Amino acid sequence: MKDFKPLLPLKGSTIIGTLIGAFKTAGVQDIIVVTGRDHELLEGYLKEFEVRTVHNPRYAETDMFTSIVLGLQALEQDTDCVFITPCDIPLISSETIQALLRERQDICKL
Repeated sequence: MKDFKPLLPLKGSTIIGTLIGAFKTAGVQDIIVVTGRDHELLEGYLKEFEVRTVHNPRYAETDMFTSIVLGLQALEQDTDCVFITPCDIPLISSETIQALLRERQDICKL
């Protein structure tokens, strides 16, 4: 795809904006976006969303796992739960995220 996927329009926002909105609506507070291509453009756009960004300068020569590791390394040490979501799968709903969080809480009570 020649277009820059994160900034393509979706649901009155962009792909990345829609995805961030779903997580924020679900109550997720610490959101880290790992950037690669066009990182300056994306990081500028993301300032209004109050998320953290981590840049993978080797995005063109590495795979998605490298970006995931960079994102995990940026987490606070006391983080006990993470969601990993590629930007190009933006249609996860806040209700689904909330259901996953509830399920996690039920498991931790065991």
